[in-house]
Amino acid sequence: MALKATKRGRFMIFENLGEVTKGELETLRAETRRLAKVANQRLVRLEKESPFGTSPAYKRAKEDLRTEFGAPRNRYRESVKSASREELIREYRSLREFVTSKSSTVAGYEKIVRDRYERYKQQTGAEISIEDYVAAWEKLGADSKAKDLFYKSQFKLIKNAAAKWQDAKLAAEARGEKPETSFQDILAEEMKAWSGKKFIQTLRGDVRSD
Repeated sequence: MALKATKRGRFMIFENLGEVTKGELETLRAETRRLAKVANQRLVRLEKESPFGTSPAYKRAKEDLRTEFGAPRNRYRESVKSASREELIREYRSLREFVTSKSSTVAGYEKIVRDRYERYKQQTGAEISIEDYVAAWEKLGADSKAKDLFYKSQFKLIKNAAAKWQDAKLAAEARGEKPETSFQDILAEEMKAWSGKKFIQTLRGDVRSD
């Protein structure tokens, strides 16, 4: 038997799809139908219930549905009786990646967003709503100009921290002492000074990078 199932999250999934034999196609068809029902339910819930818009897993699934299976469609096929071996494998592979992604469920995606948001606030000291935080990252993903401005601002922040660290080292050496701070400490302070408001403004293109 070529097909071997391994555990990924709460799913048992097939990895070695290139080795599936003719006799195992019905097994793969049955699993593809099962995963399609799960996936389609999740797509609907993400569309209707997600408080933070579309998740990365949702976007990847929709891109697969648009480009990977011939004519574009909105949902996975829950009937694959007539699918060829190659079509079946393509369908299953996309389903497998979607349903095992943490951001394929409303609860999973919400937890990812809230955890990242809390880390961002802790690291920057920024006072910013989670809605603005999510909207900013949505824009960053969709707007190349905003992305360019953001990374230029981040580069400038690191550059400023490095310059301050160099000044601190030189001043300490002139006194015959060791620096009282570190580059990481200075960088952390620079990040706190670079507030949530600046983050939003940068992504909106309201802040010049120079």
